[in-house]
Amino acid sequence: MATLLTTVDEWDPFVPGGGEDASAHGPTLSLIKAIAPTRLVLISTSASASQAIALETVLRDLHPDLEVEWISLPLTQPHLADRLRAELKRNSAFGPICICANTGPEAMQTAWPFVVEDAPDARWIATRSILPAGAIEITDSKPRPTARALEPALAYEAISVRPTAPDLATACRQIGLRGEDPAFRAVLEMAERLAPHPVPLLIQGETGSGKGMLAALIHEMSGRGRAPFVAVNCAALPETLVESILFGHRKGAFTGAGTDQPGKFVLADGGTLFLDEIGELPLALQAKLLRVLENGVVEPIGAIRGTAVNVRVLAATHRDLKSAIAEKTFREDLYFRLGYAQLQLPPLRARPADIKLLALYHLTQLNRSLPVPRRMDISALRRLEDHSWPGNIRELANVIGRSAIFF
Repeated sequence: MATLLTTVDEWDPFVPGGGEDASAHGPTLSLIKAIAPTRLVLISTSASASQAIALETVLRDLHPDLEVEWISLPLTQPHLADRLRAELKRNSAFGPICICANTGPEAMQTAWPFVVEDAPDARWIATRSILPAGAIEITDSKPRPTARALEPALAYEAISVRPTAPDLATACRQIGLRGEDPAFRAVLEMAERLAPHPVPLLIQGETGSGKGMLAALIHEMSGRGRAPFVAVNCAALPETLVESILFGHRKGAFTGAGTDQPGKFVLADGGTLFLDEIGELPLALQAKLLRVLENGVVEPIGAIRGTAVNVRVLAATHRDLKSAIAEKTFREDLYFRLGYAQLQLPPLRARPADIKLLALYHLTQLNRSLPVPRRMDISALRRLEDHSWPGNIRELANVIGRSAIFF
């Protein structure tokens, strides 16, 4: 009694040129013969649409009593491993599960290794062609990371897998963080040291100084980079809905709650939740946030019991939270809970040497989409360096964008 979870392959339903007898069965039919599952869950992608149609017909003829469930996953979506992890969790509820991780397109095979540790009780198997006959052999093994699709006669090795986090230089390049100012570099180096530790962090800095980008950088370097990064602007949340948005609600919990809705904490499970402008969070909700940080359990509105989550919380603010504590608008215990470590981003006016670097970077990015590339002369750079930039990097980017369009 087992569920087989696999992806439709280019060799389904039969090995090309091998006929349609048992000796030419493709990966899916070979897996069914070897495992005899009671349920079959097939992942179909755009790359295997024609094979999926043919396989569906063959399954009705050869295995009419087999319960078959089809799942369609687009290969272009972000967080493909998260979708696979969700399907694995859902299907594990039906009992023992077997997973074939080396069938289907390269993107699917590359994503599977990052969910190995989430299924310690699953049986991991792989297909291997037996050349030149064309039949498919089944081997027991866990997937390992690979940058290309599996060669026909190569099976996966059984090793433990853990995603590798990028180094600081790579993560900065991916996120788009630029700067050589010593104070700014010191913040980045501190972020690099703190990133692997799943403790709450408080990022402080003026509006537009790059707090959200720094949070994304920490997420990428944390080892959670393949899990969700969910950003919430607390200042933009309607006060009447903020609790529901953050923690979720159950159907019927209040007027208009027609269905269960997961909160941002549940959506960020396994990854990072970035609470921007945390100083604007209503005082009543601060107590509930503190409880989640302390026990890792979210209580949706109207729920009988809480839901455990594994979320790394990063918070940011441009406000002076110590003054807010004195004014009784921010909880002192939450401040200390969030501020396990604090990162203070310098304003752009304190990084004069970086203004030219950032201006040229933003212009280079814009030129990729402009029909006629723009250039910046020395006088323009000097004017930029003389400005105080109250809006910081965001203001600089807007000025460069407007100038490239209108001048």
